[in-house]
Amino acid sequence: MNKMQKLAHQVPAVLAEASATLRKTASRLVEVENENDALKHQLRVEKLARRMEQRGLDPNLDFDQKIAHLQEVDKTKLDTLEQAVELSAGGFKLGSLEDSQTNDSVEGVHEELGSAAHHEALDNFILSGRALG
Repeated sequence: MNKMQKLAHQVPAVLAEASATLRKTASRLVEVENENDALKHQLRVEKLARRMEQRGLDPNLDFDQKIAHLQEVDKTKLDTLEQAVELSAGGFKLGSLEDSQTNDSVEGVHEELGSAAHHEALDNFILSGRALG
């Protein structure tokens, strides 16, 4: 047998081995892509849960519960939820009313105003439905 015939007999074995290696590599690539997608989704959910915490959204859930809840959300709806969280106005105190017998004041965003001004603004809002005069 000359060299050419010997090489010709080895070609099918080499092709079979290359084919098996390519299938194994392609399979591993799909696994890695799936793992990458899962990690990206996990990071996205954690970031969204952290943003919800910062904005005071869903205060009845702790951070881990928010993550668990968000992981159940359909991935196609996660974009909309992220936009909704960004548009939310959470994270600041709009105001509170205290018992008038203990402390006759209204606390809120503009604490520098006197108590009478708060009462007048509150009365005006209740009567007119408008925040300002």
